[in-house]
Amino acid sequence: MLKGEVFYLDDTLCSVNQWNEGLEMGTVVYEVLRIVDGVPLFYLDHYQRLINSCKLVGKKGQLDKDQLFTNMVTLAAENNFLIGNVMLKVIFSQSAGFPYENPRTLLYFIPHSYPSDQQYITGVDVGILKAERQNPEAKVEQGVRNIANKILTESTLFEVLLVDREGYITEGSKSNMVFVKNEVLYTCPLSKVLTGITLLKVIEIAEKENISLKFTAVPLKQLHEFDALFITGTSPKILPVRRVGEIQFDVNNQLMRFLMEKYNYLLQFDISKRS
Repeated sequence: MLKGEVFYLDDTLCSVNQWNEGLEMGTVVYEVLRIVDGVPLFYLDHYQRLINSCKLVGKKGQLDKDQLFTNMVTLAAENNFLIGNVMLKVIFSQSAGFPYENPRTLLYFIPHSYPSDQQYITGVDVGILKAERQNPEAKVEQGVRNIANKILTESTLFEVLLVDREGYITEGSKSNMVFVKNEVLYTCPLSKVLTGITLLKVIEIAEKENISLKFTAVPLKQLHEFDALFITGTSPKILPVRRVGEIQFDVNNQLMRFLMEKYNYLLQFDISKRS
């Protein structure tokens, strides 16, 4: 669903009246970027992940890094949106007469839902979905997300944990998960998940602050052994989890709160660089 009055088709600014569903037909690789003060956050990180996703699904194309950034800033200005989420899609389609080597790009604002101030204090409830992505490292449109969205729409859950066929927690349907136990961070090996930009920033902070971090999948049956759990993602940033089913977690865990503070600092620094 589009928000605003205009969107980009390749490098052309178009009225929403020109939109049609056929524009999105084909193999779709995408990124969702958060706009703050009219500027995309962590743009270079998102751009690189987009290129990597294209390679992982066996596609390649020429994407002008600087032009895409300019288009995002222009899109925000033309729609008069200082904050929000922008969808960037690269569509590889032969059926519409476009060869794979020349993908189309779509850029448009989408509805966003950010956690409330209260949710950052009290945490959120999370469910469980036994499912796994076909290609976890590539950000492509997949059925798992649709199943998860249906669950979330019909409940008060903020997110669902994806559990693979061996009983290990991998990630969230639209986020990454980090577990805390005895001042040590645990997250799934990056080769088994879609590594979010926010998670990469958490890893960066952990390395800089000499915080112990282990890349290991957590068995669902051992979830109750952890002190705290938090979600990382473009929209939620770092968000405490209060409960998974009957298992409760410490939403005031000091290490988690420290990471939240450090991440917000990185976010503000990125805004100041691009303003």
